[in-house]
Amino acid sequence: VTIEAQNSTDNKPTQFVLQALSPGNESLGQWEGITPESCSSVDSAILNSTQNAANWTSPGTNVSSVQIR
Repeated sequence: VTIEAQNSTDNKPTQFVLQALSPGNESLGQWEGITPESCSSVDSAILNSTQNAANWTSPGTNVSSVQIR
């Protein structure tokens, strides 16, 4: 996942919260390159304003796609 934010200094976000959910609305897989945290009982990638990418993978599961929110 790569985030492309506007370069405006007005209302610039300080953090981005990314969650990967299966079609059944389950949190599966894992985030790489960051320390995952739990948000609403879902493993989440929390990136600060200087980070613009995180990797998600699903080793050991049969999930071929997820919704990133």
